[in-house]
Amino acid sequence: MKRRTGTARLRKINDAAKECAEVIAGNVAGRPPKYHPHFVTMIEALGGSLIGSTNSQLARMFGVDEATIDGWMVRHPIFNRAIKYARSAADELVEASLLARARGYTHPEVKVFCAPRTGEIMTHEVVAHYPPDSTALIFWLKNRRPEQWRDKRDETNVPTEDSASQLRADLAEMERRTNGDKEK
Repeated sequence: MKRRTGTARLRKINDAAKECAEVIAGNVAGRPPKYHPHFVTMIEALGGSLIGSTNSQLARMFGVDEATIDGWMVRHPIFNRAIKYARSAADELVEASLLARARGYTHPEVKVFCAPRTGEIMTHEVVAHYPPDSTALIFWLKNRRPEQWRDKRDETNVPTEDSASQLRADLAEMERRTNGDKEK
């Protein structure tokens, strides 16, 4: 049986890392650069595994300080776009999962059992059903339609004491005018 030595994605990351190391080692004049354009290739290859990665986690991955990552994102737009694209792809996956959880979903599943008397392992294919989750529904609606679903209503339309007293004065004036017209 032949063992696989790695996936294409891991080979791509390894090749980019080797090329970065060669360029950095080949720089004989001055301090070796910390940034290399192949970092973009590494981020693109890692893609979905960057889910939730903060700049400090990226800094640890590249062996630099967090401020260095921030600087690279400003100075190298392609690096910034690669990170933002990886993060947005991860956000879309999470959004789709939240929507599925809010709506409820079904999926095929394999149950594994062990027979108590014989010890034989048996499998059984079933369809698992997950009903809609009210917490996910509330979270979704509060974030997608905050004007309709937030807990605290907008208090800008609540009359103040000055406006309430002005309203009472206006009503009294209208009543006085109405009653005055009837007496004539």
